[in-house]
Amino acid sequence: MNPGTKAKTIGMILLAVLLVAVPVGYVFAEIPGNPSTGSGFLPQPPSPPTPPCDTAGIMIVDEDGNVIRWYPAEELGGVPPPAPSPPCETAAVMAVGEDGNLERWESLESPYVGDLLELLRRYNIRSLADFEKVFSPNPRGEHIVHEIPPNPIIVDGVWYKPQEISRFDGEVLRLVFHEPGVIHAFTTPEGLQEFLEREWGWRFPQWWQEDESKSLNPTASSPFSGFFEHWRYEGRQLWVQHPGYIVDLGVYTFDNISSSATIASATNGVSLWDGPGFTGQKIWLAPGTNHWFLWGWNDRASSLAAWPYP
Repeated sequence: MNPGTKAKTIGMILLAVLLVAVPVGYVFAEIPGNPSTGSGFLPQPPSPPTPPCDTAGIMIVDEDGNVIRWYPAEELGGVPPPAPSPPCETAAVMAVGEDGNLERWESLESPYVGDLLELLRRYNIRSLADFEKVFSPNPRGEHIVHEIPPNPIIVDGVWYKPQEISRFDGEVLRLVFHEPGVIHAFTTPEGLQEFLEREWGWRFPQWWQEDESKSLNPTASSPFSGFFEHWRYEGRQLWVQHPGYIVDLGVYTFDNISSSATIASATNGVSLWDGPGFTGQKIWLAPGTNHWFLWGWNDRASSLAAWPYP
């Protein structure tokens, strides 16, 4: 591909991204590859349009290069709302309508939500590898075809272009949102756990060291993580208490709905699956992080686990 054609192609991709109302992000340029570090495909910041004012933080551009909408810098990505006040001490899941009013809540006595620590204890799960032995991400042995991510992807420590994810079709990948514009992926649960422990200081819940007579259930003081129907924390909301899990988000009419999220601090983050019952591809969201748009995971989550702080 000659330089002129490549530049035109990149420009068309950027305009297509902007037309679906997402902020100016990354374009990509190839650099000389290095076999030890992958394809050598690294993000390069584009030249943004001229801001309409000094306070513009997000600009949406039409095909002619004109800014058709913008958001102030102080509103970049928006600010997630706080979790609603639980209606009682036993509330573990809360569904909130577009008007901000609580529409539904469930306790751990509901068949649709459970205590994650109790689940780990019941099946003697002591690592992420154990978790996948009990809850296989691909129980039917189906051929997996990965969606092309919007950003470069680092698989087991090696950089790949977004379209090169097809090299891993047929394999389960475990994804992590770890830094802006970059997605990490792992071909084994052991690789994922090692990364989380090294980069996050994460530790698998040590439930076997707890007194079995001690209740492992969440309390009224346990934190909630929130998921939102639209980007920038808009639309309907679903709040899940740590440590909790939901095997089918469709029960709350939230299957393939989540577009943004806020993850509570003092937790071990949240893992989302694109299939019910902890099946399919998985993404990890770090504790204490806000995701005003779930890049590459918009409208995909079907089940989740809200991990407790160890």
